Amino acid sequence: MLLEFHADGIIAVSTDGRRLAKHEVAASVVGNHGQHEDGGCSVVIVPGRAVRLLLKLLPTDDELIKLVATPNDIRVATPGMMIVSRLLEGRFPRWRDVIPKRTDAVHLTLDMDKFHAVLRQASIVTSEDSRGIGFSLDADTLTLDANTAEVGSACVAMEVVYSGQPIAVCLDNTFVAEFCKAIAQDSQVSVEVSDDGGAAVFRAGAYEYVVMPLSKD
Repeated sequence: MLLEFHADGIIAVSTDGRRLAKHEVAASVVGNHGQHEDGGCSVVIVPGRAVRLLLKLLPTDDELIKLVATPNDIRVATPGMMIVSRLLEGRFPRWRDVIPKRTDAVHLTLDMDKFHAVLRQASIVTSEDSRGIGFSLDADTLTLDANTAEVGSACVAMEVVYSGQPIAVCLDNTFVAEFCKAIAQDSQVSVEVSDDGGAAVFRAGAYEYVVMPLSKD
């Protein structure tokens, strides 16, 4: 996971080549920690194993934590605990180039609880070998459909505000489900899609989640 330390906050980015997650959080800089004389920011890459450990051990409430990044390691401290991890060397993908900057994409606003429920229903017939779900937009309707030879087919629809041309994209349902699980169910999310074969982008507050489409064949 990449961490960028800025003057007013931290940007965290993670990717596996097929999807990318980005989250921004406000933070206060102590002294000039994380800042360069030329105005740039410090960038570190934290191993996935350390990130998973932090998720298990860090408090889930609003307790403040302290992060200190050195050229070789990162230290995360709470009033009762400190975790130190070595950093990874190498280059992180140019993540800003991955997030689409489109002017002709369709933007939808969805209730998370309703969207997550529809996704779960359509995912019933998917399997490890066939995880693609079709997302189709047409006349105020978002339709999710899946079809596998072993189980059968499912088609579930929900009302949306849309009056443009029909659009269809195929996405990995497990990737979309992981986004849904990370967001409060009583919130609203923004979904950006297009028919140019580009990525779908899910947004909730300061959280962005990019999912590459699957082949429609």
